[in-house]
Amino acid sequence: MKKSEGFRLLLDYFLEIGRVPSKREYIALGNNAPIPHKAMKRFFGLSADYFRILKHIKTTYPTEWNRLEPSPVPKAAPVMEPPKEPVEAPEVELSPLEKLRISKGESIE
Repeated sequence: MKKSEGFRLLLDYFLEIGRVPSKREYIALGNNAPIPHKAMKRFFGLSADYFRILKHIKTTYPTEWNRLEPSPVPKAAPVMEPPKEPVEAPEVELSPLEKLRISKGESIE
């Protein structure tokens, strides 16, 4: 069997079930899958990953792929942080002479 036939076999399976299973679901199929997950690396090559195989199927067979409904990916809820209250520095009473020295850049001490 050629790689292209393997891709087509997977696509036909996905069309049969009506969606693209997640990687975890596909692994759980075990030997019931058209190409068992353990045999995928041997069949498609060592660099073959489940998502890379899906990407290749998507680019090779775009019309059939569009008929599939990909499995929903749960989105994380946005984390809302409470607004931070501005921290105010305590005001120190300065004499007019000290204010003048600060404005000129001289040290108070």
